Amino acid sequence: MVTRRSLGWLAALLVALLALFSPLFFGRALAGRDAFRLFIPDTAFLFDAMAALDWPLWNPWQRLGQPFAATLQSQAFYPVRWLAMSTGSAVRAVSIEHLLHAAIAALGAHRFARALGRSRWAASLSAAAFGLAPLFTQLGIQQNVASTAAWAGWIGAAACGLRARPGRRAAALLAVPLALAFLGGSPETLVWEIVLVAVLLTPHRRAAGWSLAAGVVFVALVGVTLIPAAEFALASQRTAGGELEPLAWSTPPIGLLAMGWLNADLPRPEYWGGEQNFLPTVFIGTVIVALAVLGAARRRARGVAFFGLGWALLSLGAHFAPARWILALPPLSLFRYPAKYLVAVALAAAVLAAFGFDAVVARARGRRPSRATVLRRVAVLVGLAMVALVAVETGAVRPGAAGGLGTGLAMGLLAFAGWLGAAPPRRAHKVRLAVAIAALVELGAANVLLGHPLWRDARALEAASPLAAAMGSTFTGRISVRFSAPERDSAAFIEASRPALVPLRFVEEHLRAVEGYGAPEPLRVDDVFAEGSRAAFDLAGVEFYVRDGEAPFADLEPVPTALEAPLLFRSRTALPRAFVVHDADFVTEDVARSTLRTNQYDYRSRVQLVGPLPSREEAPPCAERAASIVRDEPRRVVVEVRSCRSGFLVLTDAWYPGWSASVDRTDTPILRANYLVRAVAIPAGIHVVEFSYLPTSFLVGAALTMLGLLAVAFALWPRSEPRRTAAP
Repeated sequence: MVTRRSLGWLAALLVALLALFSPLFFGRALAGRDAFRLFIPDTAFLFDAMAALDWPLWNPWQRLGQPFAATLQSQAFYPVRWLAMSTGSAVRAVSIEHLLHAAIAALGAHRFARALGRSRWAASLSAAAFGLAPLFTQLGIQQNVASTAAWAGWIGAAACGLRARPGRRAAALLAVPLALAFLGGSPETLVWEIVLVAVLLTPHRRAAGWSLAAGVVFVALVGVTLIPAAEFALASQRTAGGELEPLAWSTPPIGLLAMGWLNADLPRPEYWGGEQNFLPTVFIGTVIVALAVLGAARRRARGVAFFGLGWALLSLGAHFAPARWILALPPLSLFRYPAKYLVAVALAAAVLAAFGFDAVVARARGRRPSRATVLRRVAVLVGLAMVALVAVETGAVRPGAAGGLGTGLAMGLLAFAGWLGAAPPRRAHKVRLAVAIAALVELGAANVLLGHPLWRDARALEAASPLAAAMGSTFTGRISVRFSAPERDSAAFIEASRPALVPLRFVEEHLRAVEGYGAPEPLRVDDVFAEGSRAAFDLAGVEFYVRDGEAPFADLEPVPTALEAPLLFRSRTALPRAFVVHDADFVTEDVARSTLRTNQYDYRSRVQLVGPLPSREEAPPCAERAASIVRDEPRRVVVEVRSCRSGFLVLTDAWYPGWSASVDRTDTPILRANYLVRAVAIPAGIHVVEFSYLPTSFLVGAALTMLGLLAVAFALWPRSEPRRTAAP
């Protein structure tokens, strides 16, 4: 039931969110890290799919084409992303989605704290500590992590509800936020959320069966993404033994200290390496951390305390030997970047702070502490302040800690002064107000002090590319884009990313590239083009090269553009995307791979097939052959071919399971050709070849999702109580 008090709290939350995300209303948009590299281009692709009324299953624009919905970070079937897309702008939709997630995270933390028996004031503090702390408000550049983490509080609250009242309704209410978290696209974040459920339900045997039922419904609900994602994972470089770098971006011990000491982990070393650079900031508040430490001693909070401590230690990764060993075990070994687990620590601290807050208020309701007790507490605070000052002066901590020391001391003294100054008869109320104000002021000040370094000019991010214009509006071939900048996340580089077509901004220009970004990485493609073989680029039909230096091959022609950098070069040796050959060679995987390195195979006249060579009749040599793409859609390509003898149509899109082909509407197998691409056998004459993508994994997954939705509807459908007839 919505009360006047709850409406006031929601209004306050809305005001805080609008203040924190105010740049959005002044022509700015979240960018940086993966926001502009991955999430804006992915959102643009979803807009295209929505306009075409098509399933967003295949992305034809990167890496010779690859699955789209099966890459979890694409959030192809995530309701919050589709809601954010109602704005009509891919650039702005990413920022609006993070605004929604901050609200979801705050409301979920509030609900979780209330489910654990905390007061409304304490729960409100938890909401601010999780959803409005700098750690989360700046997490939008890693949108999938923020999306999944936003549902953590709801998951915790649902687990508490299942523990209190086991049943089908409670199981469904747990399955739904778990499913939304999965669709958010960060499986390693979902791992710690599932562990949280286990921590909350472990001692309660009555809930075990219903928690299993919730798990089954959850799997069904996410089937539309889970089954294709599993298929893609099996066909990715990671499962084939690719380099994962699982301990990259591990949190140093001082990173844990920085959660309560503003900027204590600054300056950080170089962008890429063994130390945490994944999260822009890890700060959640000095007052919040102090309250969390106090709350961890509460008996009912011990499960959450051990949960937070465990993930804090795992976040150390390479800096802590036991964590390094545990992270090498499945399923954690499938993931990378231990710093992501700091978000779990932030949730635990937010909830523990609610326990600490209630404990402080409860003590204030008792007798005023004696002078000796007050002196002891003052001595402890002064001692901590002195230790911090000595650590700064002696260089025991990093230079950035000096700037955050004043803020922490000011907020701590404000809260302590309010506690000391409170007098009967409303002492508890004054203490509650003083501590809450100190915590909230600190969070607001931290957001202001950290500024808005991740916000960029939205119009600059939306500007069309002069490079694309130089290629011509009718260009349908492929490009290769390799352009770096000295400052990876500088404002100039980010705002110029679409004009420069990096890293995936070519998606918004509807240009096919051989490069890609984001995980999982498909087999073969990245490795082949990283080697720089001219044969591979020509086979893929790369006609234009975008580079920040000299041309990769001597015969490329410079193309004048409106940009000084990067430079554009044109090749005259690229093969068309679809062509016919008459002769084939049956080869092994290794031979096909090594042939691409040699530049000595005539791909225009012959094709190397990996697998059994289809039987066909020999025919005298002839020269007539042609192929023309007459329909080109992400999930459907129609090619009209003409050949004077039987041969093969080669389509230089990636070979991948789930594609089917037909010749004159008669099904025909797709062969893996030239190590990377597709081919089908064709008879002599004029024929129409159609390639289509509707994988069984998607159909099975969609059926599971429908069953899951029906199960949730059944579980939540209100039961009508049988009427009782009055006794005669």
